[in-house]
Order: sequence, then C-alpha cells, then structure tokens
Amino acid sequence: FVPVLTDYFAKDGKDEALRLARSALWVMSIILVLVSICGIILSPLIVKIIAPGFIDSPGKISLTIVLTRIMFPYIFFIGLVALCMGILNVFGHFATPALAPVLLNLAM
Repeated sequence: FVPVLTDYFAKDGKDEALRLARSALWVMSIILVLVSICGIILSPLIVKIIAPGFIDSPGKISLTIVLTRIMFPYIFFIGLVALCMGILNVFGHFATPALAPVLLNLAM
C-alpha cells in the first residue's frame, strides 16, 4: 500500500493521496471488524484447533477462550494503526509511527 500511496502523492498531489488513504482506511476497517467478530464468535473452535491439549482441562480451555475473545479486538486496532503508520510515513511524519508500537504494547 505504501508504494501506491507514495506514487499517488508524487503524481496527483496530497489531496488525491488523502482520498486514497481514506478509502483504504474504510475498506481495512470493514475487513478487520469482520475478522474480529468472526474470531470472537469462533474462539472455541480456534482454541480447540490450535491447542487441542487444553480440551482435557475444562478450566484451562474456558480461560483460553475468554482470553482469545479479549485479544481479537486488538487485531482490529493493530491493523488500523499499521495502516496509519504507513500513511504517516508517506507524508513525511516519522516520529509518531516509530513510537506507536511502544504505546500499543503498553496498552496491551
């Protein structure tokens, strides 16, 4: 996405690049919301596939399912942050994207 946005910025100007960035944010938001919702709903199945040994321990599997459901919205936020970091880099802002992972890890 960054090379395409850079090309738009260089050839068509800032306004066209911002329009492309907004469109990408909308599409990415919709996709990430759907992935997060599906992940939250399908957490029991995902946990059983990834950690089949937890099935024998009812407390362990239920805790893992709850924690998986808590962490799926993080995929939504980290995906949008990564896209925004690329957009900021294209527009010449480098400090904020460089510090964003620190804030995300502190929040998690």
